[in-house]
Parts: sequence; C-alpha cells; structure tokens
Amino acid sequence: MASNRPSVAIMGPPGNVMIPPGGVYVAWTDGTIAFITSSPALGAPFGPVAAIAPTPPTPPVLIPGIAASNGISIGTAPAGSPCPGTVFAAFTSTVLGDVDIFFSSSPTGAPGTWGGIIRVNQDIPGNGLDQWAPSMSVHPVTGEIRVVYYDRRNDPGNVRKQTWVSTSVDCGVTWTDCILSDIPP
Repeated sequence: MASNRPSVAIMGPPGNVMIPPGGVYVAWTDGTIAFITSSPALGAPFGPVAAIAPTPPTPPVLIPGIAASNGISIGTAPAGSPCPGTVFAAFTSTVLGDVDIFFSSSPTGAPGTWGGIIRVNQDIPGNGLDQWAPSMSVHPVTGEIRVVYYDRRNDPGNVRKQTWVSTSVDCGVTWTDCILSDIPP
C-alpha cells in the first residue's frame, strides 16, 4: 500500500546523542500517523517507535484521477548545519482541509522529542489546491533542506500539475517556494 512506503536516512557525522554516524532512521505512515524508529548501526536492533505527527488521511485518488497517499520523506542534518544531528521529516497531511506538505524535526528522533508541524508549501492555507508526494534532500555540507513535491496551486480547477521545491536554510523554521517544472508528471 502506498501509504506504508518507508523512507530511510543514514545518520552522518556528527550523529546525535541517540544515533552515531552510520546509524539508520526509518519512517513511515499508516495513513493517520507518521512514525519513525532508529538503529545505532546497520544490522543492530531498532529502538522504540516514535509518533512524529498526526497525518489525517489523504484521499486515495485526487481529482482528476491522480493516485495519492500519505507520503513521508526523512533526512538528517550534517555537521555544517545550524542544527547538526537533527532528524527531519516532511509528509503529506490534510490537517488544514486540503492536501499539503508539512515538516517536523527532532534533535534525536526519539519519542516525545518531535516539534510541532510547520507547513512547507507557501500557497494560501486551506485553498483546496493540493500538494503531495514530498521528497526531501539535505545538503551534505550546509544542511540546506529541499523538499520537492507535486503541486496544483496555479490552477483554480485543481487539475493541472506542476513540480515545486521548497527550501529552508534555518533547519525548517521558514520555507521559500519555487516552481521547478510546469510539465506534469
């Protein structure tokens, strides 16, 4: 099921108090909650599962016939980042009524350490225009976060698809949007 596809991130230097460099994070959603767990090394046992945030269900089909699901993508901040060792998660949610991309972070990924959710896409909240399928990358030196996703904000009919990217240089506190392509996927 698409809503259960996991995202994997390997911790780079400097690591954090829970997971050293080379440790692994795995995140997924069951369609209602985004989860994460970690292992200190490849092949080592995984620790407790942490809830990142609620993710009210994304409709399985977006108008007009686009297969969608609650997606998630994770990454970790490198030593050169303003927040080294931090764990990041970007995911779809309908918490504001339409499908949007949200972000949360944790200093360790452990249960109870995840911050509140921040909306990534910067169109008008609750406008009924969908953003979905986030894919996150974190620059290996600076820690700049980029989330690429599909977006229909430029079509009042919520039909025409574009590819957008949102960028954060402050550990996900603020985001700037930019269109990448107006050719649909």
